[in-house]
Amino acid sequence: MNRNFKLTFCYCFAKGLRRYMLVFVPCVLWLVTHGVASNAFGSKEDEVFPIDDTYIASGTPDAVFGTFNNIWFGSSPTSGSGSLVSVFKFDIPGSPPGGKLDHAVLRFHVFDIRGVSGNVTLSMKRIAENSAWRETNLTWRSYTASTIGPEHLINVPLTTGLNSLDVTSLLQEAMSASESTVSIAIEYPSSNAQGEAVVALWSKEHSRKEQRPSLTVTYVVPPPTPTPGTKYVSLQNDPTGELIPGSALTYTVIVSNGPYTLNNIVVTNTVPVPLVILSDTIDDGAMGWQHHIAGQEISWTLSQLFPNDFAQLHYQAARPTPAPTATPTTLAITKSGPQVVPPGELITYTLRVNNQTPHTLTDVTITDTLPTAFTVVDSGGGLTTTLPAQLVWQETTPLVSGALLTRTFSGRPQGAVTEVVNADYQVHATIAHSDTQETIAAVGTLSVTTLITITPAAMLAPVIINTGACVRWEYAVTGEPFQSGVQCSGPTFNPLRAQWLPFISR
Repeated sequence: MNRNFKLTFCYCFAKGLRRYMLVFVPCVLWLVTHGVASNAFGSKEDEVFPIDDTYIASGTPDAVFGTFNNIWFGSSPTSGSGSLVSVFKFDIPGSPPGGKLDHAVLRFHVFDIRGVSGNVTLSMKRIAENSAWRETNLTWRSYTASTIGPEHLINVPLTTGLNSLDVTSLLQEAMSASESTVSIAIEYPSSNAQGEAVVALWSKEHSRKEQRPSLTVTYVVPPPTPTPGTKYVSLQNDPTGELIPGSALTYTVIVSNGPYTLNNIVVTNTVPVPLVILSDTIDDGAMGWQHHIAGQEISWTLSQLFPNDFAQLHYQAARPTPAPTATPTTLAITKSGPQVVPPGELITYTLRVNNQTPHTLTDVTITDTLPTAFTVVDSGGGLTTTLPAQLVWQETTPLVSGALLTRTFSGRPQGAVTEVVNADYQVHATIAHSDTQETIAAVGTLSVTTLITITPAAMLAPVIINTGACVRWEYAVTGEPFQSGVQCSGPTFNPLRAQWLPFISR
């Protein structure tokens, strides 16, 4: 992380405590535009400091200068140093996925210049990584025996203070050789006159970090090449609230195309039960879509969808009004009970026997097979049997035609029961004719399921869920590979009655 990044971040944080919206957002923009953090595409810049730096002198070929806080390059025959070469080694910062090297800059701080003025031609060379040199062992003799790359000449103005050299070509050489470090040697070209001309700069041993040499590497990440396909598909429902019997809602399918022409497009949406598609409300849009209905599925087809086309397809579906319950014309029995009870609470059931025969019934007997792990607390006048576990009501009063007989009982589930199902109940009776007797019976057809939970019953009401719309497409261009694909939207929800709906993320 470079120093400017640190200072800017601290400034952002401190100022952001007071002016969060005014200061923090510009700071984030600064980070993005300066490329310190990697983005999906853009640029990434890293500043690293030397892991080794030193200088060597031809006049003292076995001397080591790696512990000094200064580095020299140039030529100093009067001092006996001869040719001086500055050498730096840096770790190469990693490239972001898909990134390419844009440029690399070597920066150093000069504190002394002798015999040099104006622009200077410098020689830069790369020492191969297999040389494995360190600042504690590099000498002129070992340097000249190292594997050294080609010479790169650069003409730059040298001044006291901060100086910069473009070392992109040296970094490219190292990366092409799959090296994880880059070693850079700077000296005067061998063709230069060997007069007194030396430059002194601070090394990595300097006590102040900003005075040390550094390598700044910038990668660029080009935007991804677009691929054929739709940008997105969405499904909307209106209204989003309660859908009562007899009401309808509008579904809208939105298809947004990408940058390529697609062929043979098919959009499908399955309408959830119990809704019914209202075929006269289907809107095919303005592009020539053709709709089809097959059972609960509605689909649209289109031969071509052009780049960046935006299509909206609409239809309505209704929740039908339930048919009225037919009045029974014979003996019938029904049962009701709670949908939910809290743990430990009683479950109360009500049995109703309806005599819609034209006869008066005698010997009316009602039986209810008890659920497993269920203890009767109030039998409601019924007798409890054990094999099987039942409640039995034997009525002594005749049940006249058109009469309704009601019996109620309650009990409590035992143990860690989460669901109680009561499904087996029936009634038997006798019809007395003038010369014979006829037995008549009715069996309950609807089971009663009770959940043992603290969740309110309103939360357990059913919800209409449209699982989403999908678009399928083909991409066929002469000379390019054939492609096909599918993209689907998220679901939509409607309660069957006014109720609390949990937050559901699409």
